[in-house]
Amino acid sequence: MFGYITIISITLLMIVLGIIFLIGKGAFLIAGYNTMSAERKKQYNEQAIVKFMGKLMFFILGAFLLIFGSYYLNESWLSTLGVALIFIGVLGSAIYVNTADKFKKKDYELSDGELKPTPKWQKTLSTCILIVVLIGSGVLVYFGNKDPEVTVNNNSIQISGMYGTTIDFADIDEVRLLNESMREIGVGTRTNGFGGIGDSLKGNFNHYGGDMLLFVRIDSVPTIGIYRTDDKPIFLSFKDPEETRRVYEMLKEAVQ
Repeated sequence: MFGYITIISITLLMIVLGIIFLIGKGAFLIAGYNTMSAERKKQYNEQAIVKFMGKLMFFILGAFLLIFGSYYLNESWLSTLGVALIFIGVLGSAIYVNTADKFKKKDYELSDGELKPTPKWQKTLSTCILIVVLIGSGVLVYFGNKDPEVTVNNNSIQISGMYGTTIDFADIDEVRLLNESMREIGVGTRTNGFGGIGDSLKGNFNHYGGDMLLFVRIDSVPTIGIYRTDDKPIFLSFKDPEETRRVYEMLKEAVQ
């Protein structure tokens, strides 16, 4: 229920904002433009800026709907496509706005009579910062949606990847194969973890007052539960249910 409410809320918000921008309103909502001085704003064609943002808003909405579709259709490629489109749209529009001066009034002069375009170094710097942020976000999404690698050593289990950990055999109380998805078990509240893009959840969550560490596909069945004597339980599942069963058999044999 919460997921549907979130999707509907985000969709309606983006549609409303897109319409507001397309009719030439809402310039005060655009970060960067709304903090310019009144004299600086006179250099720009406000109508062109907000209408461009309206088109961008609907483009990003389409990408978000692909991500949401991935979540409910269990098709991870939709999520990858949606994220890629968001990066392309945001990065492309930022470079376009920052380097092309397409929204500046060509015949406008400041009060001192001198036309002052944005310095080239400033355009380059802001574009580079944006590229770094987007690449970092892309790397985060990629590794967040990647299944963990599980290996068994002489005295421990190694879970590699985002939020990876090592579990000593001596700390394990029980390993179970649960015929439920993590959604059915209960995800609870994320306290320090990855989730929300695609169906992968990783990191620390809190459910009914109890902490747990997740490396799961939220709708994948079955789920491995690793229960520890003096620490939070760990839940594991993979996109391929057969891989989950294979890892369970490997863990069960190792800790016997």
